[in-house]
Amino acid sequence: MGEAKNIPNILRWWVGSKFPIVRIGEPMNPVKKWFFHPIKRRIAKYYLVFLQNIFGLKVIGITGSVGKTTTKEMVSSVLTQKYPKGVVWSHANIDTTYNIPTTILKCSPKTRVLVLEMGIEYPGEMEFYLWLATPFIGVLTTIYWTHTQFLKNIEGVAKEKGKLINGLSDSSWAILNEDDNRVLGFRNNTRAKKLTYGTKNNSDVRARDIEITPELKTKFTLDMKDSTEKITLSLLGDHWVYSALAAAACGQIFNIQSLKIKAGLESVGLQTHRMVPLITKVGAILINDTYNSSPLGAIAAINVLVKVGKGRKKIAVLGDMLELGSYEKAGHKEIGRWAAKSGVDMLICIGNLAEVMAESAIRAGLTKTSVLTFRKPEDAIRDITKLIDKSSVILFKASRRLKFEELVNHFGKL
Repeated sequence: MGEAKNIPNILRWWVGSKFPIVRIGEPMNPVKKWFFHPIKRRIAKYYLVFLQNIFGLKVIGITGSVGKTTTKEMVSSVLTQKYPKGVVWSHANIDTTYNIPTTILKCSPKTRVLVLEMGIEYPGEMEFYLWLATPFIGVLTTIYWTHTQFLKNIEGVAKEKGKLINGLSDSSWAILNEDDNRVLGFRNNTRAKKLTYGTKNNSDVRARDIEITPELKTKFTLDMKDSTEKITLSLLGDHWVYSALAAAACGQIFNIQSLKIKAGLESVGLQTHRMVPLITKVGAILINDTYNSSPLGAIAAINVLVKVGKGRKKIAVLGDMLELGSYEKAGHKEIGRWAAKSGVDMLICIGNLAEVMAESAIRAGLTKTSVLTFRKPEDAIRDITKLIDKSSVILFKASRRLKFEELVNHFGKL
């Protein structure tokens, strides 16, 4: 699927903006693509302008290489503490190009805050989102190797995602992950007021004393401007703390009390196919992180596996990470090395890049008998079955197209 770079300017204007946001080869009814959606986008755009100017609705835009969806859920939960019926956010995991206009049209004059996940896959998409909606707050979570098949390299990722921050006005807010140097680099590239979050002492919103509990939840201490709260997230994994910090920063901008911020964060439940733990009948712990995969996401998931599996048999079942472009082989090598160095006991690699990942892990220290490769998920079922017992902790992670959730469903019944 390629980007429609050669669409005439008048056609680009018609489909939603002057930017090429329509992709050649999209499996969509031509009438919807070329007639219904362009009209819908314009209605959504001007309806939102009306709500912003007349009723004071505020827009929060969230982008980044990982963590967008969970950050969106946490931000929405925190703001709902102040505006119980006044927060609208995107729900369905569909192409943002179509999701954002649909979400805008769910707003009413009573809506106080609109929270939009601005996922980027192609050059020009962020301009389209900013054409549709002018954010009051822009949240940038991380910048790493994702969708580089289309964005070319890490600089392309940073350029496209950073447009959200660069485009903010001086009356807006930029919320930046201080633990990510690429994100922090945008601190001086925006006119907006800034709040940083992270684990560093000088972060405006800070997390410390992070730990995973025996109940497979995540605890940490939240330090904000004038308060400190003990937070227990229902989610499994240190990396979700960053989503919580971004949400707490949004809450601080909206002057929400710290106890209500705590309540909002702690009320967010497990996210489907995102680090969901499951204890089988035989006592094995399965970690379902099958929604998608990228190098940074895989590293975070492996780190959680090692923590949860302390004193147990740690098995990583990892599949292909798609849309990495020129970083494809290097990304899979990176994950193989990380799995070996972090202390995984067994690595099972599945997909077209399985051999690349496996060879890297072996070179980094895993024995050949500790690494298995398979072309398809179903080919690995027999060997994984032999490894499952009460001492096993097994992580399942791959890009969505590999359908690793079917493996989790199978082994969850054992």
